Amino acid sequence: MHKSYTILAVLWTITISTASLINLEGTPTIHIRNLDKLVHLLMYFGFTVLWILALKQRKTAIIAIIAILFGGFIEIIQGAMHQHRSADWLDFLANTIGVLIGLFLIKKIILFLKHFHLYN
Repeated sequence: MHKSYTILAVLWTITISTASLINLEGTPTIHIRNLDKLVHLLMYFGFTVLWILALKQRKTAIIAIIAILFGGFIEIIQGAMHQHRSADWLDFLANTIGVLIGLFLIKKIILFLKHFHLYN
């Protein structure tokens, strides 16, 4: 089961990286205030939870630090791209809040998954 979570965590990381660095100009957008920040929060919540599950709950603090640094690194890269992306420290804040919520809820998530035999 943990191998499945590892695969999901890697795919989630690739998805975040790709979505954060590709040119999104010309793609359809939904105009809801602060939707972008909610998406950032949810993406890094998922990142944190999946990596904690994949690594069998070991070193959760280190996973959280890496997740926060990863979010910061992505923002720095976006700022350096100059053409179609820009750094936004509110995105970084939303990423960090998502990580912290993931840490806060991980035990409840694991209990839920164990109840349905989706985590051992």
